Amino acid sequence: MRDAGSYSYFNQAEGQHYNSTAAHNTIEFDDRDQMPRYGRFLYAHWLKAIDVLPATSTDVSTTAQAGYIDFKGARQTRHVELFDKSLVITDTISGYFSKAVLRWRLIPAAWKLDGCTLFSNKIKIQIDSAEPMGRVSLLDGFESRFYLQKQHTPILELELASAGKIVSTVEVLS
Repeated sequence: MRDAGSYSYFNQAEGQHYNSTAAHNTIEFDDRDQMPRYGRFLYAHWLKAIDVLPATSTDVSTTAQAGYIDFKGARQTRHVELFDKSLVITDTISGYFSKAVLRWRLIPAAWKLDGCTLFSNKIKIQIDSAEPMGRVSLLDGFESRFYLQKQHTPILELELASAGKIVSTVEVLS
């Protein structure tokens, strides 16, 4: 998973997207940012942290967890478990929302989407949810790894309309 970068702090037309929730590997509720802008570099209604568990390790894996409640009552808790050749990310969402979109910003590669499974030559990502998923799409987006430069990058998006859990399992194939 990759960060979108910042593109430019001064070019608001281009740079605004890179600061948004939609430009990150997280849940976006109802097409809004997690914290509304209150100026060029300021945000209002800061998130309230919930369900925070510090990182712990065993011989088999390392786990960590954190969550938030946004200013409209939508909640996300992310539990991450890292193994030797895989990563299991469980996002639990609840609260007040009509639509939740999970985005995974991917490394540039020849990705193929088959239902809820995404493949490259080195990585497999399986998405599971007990709740019905709406749209599951592989889109062409942008990232900015260097200031004032942007390039295409693949983005996996999936949509849910109700509370539930989304489990993303990332496996190294080679």
